[in-house]
Amino acid sequence: MLAKTQSSGENGNALFLILIAVALFAALSYAVTQSGKSGGGGAGRELANLAASQVLQDFSAIEHAINKMMLLNGCTRYTLNFDHASWDVGNDYDNTGAPANGSCDVFGENGGGVTWTAPPPMVQSLASGSDSDTALATEYHVSYRIAIRGITAGLVPTEQLTLISRATRDMCIHVNNQSGITNPSGEPPEVDSFFAYTAFTGTYPGAYDYGNPSGHGPELAGHRTGCFLNTWSTDNGKYGIYHVLLAYD
Repeated sequence: MLAKTQSSGENGNALFLILIAVALFAALSYAVTQSGKSGGGGAGRELANLAASQVLQDFSAIEHAINKMMLLNGCTRYTLNFDHASWDVGNDYDNTGAPANGSCDVFGENGGGVTWTAPPPMVQSLASGSDSDTALATEYHVSYRIAIRGITAGLVPTEQLTLISRATRDMCIHVNNQSGITNPSGEPPEVDSFFAYTAFTGTYPGAYDYGNPSGHGPELAGHRTGCFLNTWSTDNGKYGIYHVLLAYD
């Protein structure tokens, strides 16, 4: 009789422990799911940090290739060619002034040898359906239309080549923290100008002054890498990571 009572007690304890384990697992799964949806929890922030690091790693590979081509192949800021079949519009980046032998092609075997890479899934998920939104979220962009104050001897660079990627808020904050950029009141700096993602084809017709105290993210001044919140009408509420490849007065 005693053995039967002890066995029943043990079974009851085991069942109780199993129920606790199931409840804890359910609570953990719910917390991870919610943090992933909101991007605000620890798991969501960690995923955002990883995505931001991937973007910067991809940017670094392109920058390294450009430095190599300029040093070894004699490429200049005017002869760099970012053309590749994987771009949304095939010849957007076709620089007709680049050497015919491909020695200044960033994604070519005779040039930089960089593998064309799409942004991480967290960035691509930001595509909203419109052409510009889809292009900005599903591809990186090489632009001549952004000029960051304070990164050259002059006030504003007259010729600047910049990589751009869409981002989430948490990605943006992480990049700025890594770059030493102040996030005012915990939010990324605001830039009142459209994304300026016009494709680079070898010329620098003009750029928008980022880092300007008059509504263009003054916190960005002097930083070659950073992130901002766009408040321009067509791009309002969208975050963008940038990295300056080249800048000249």
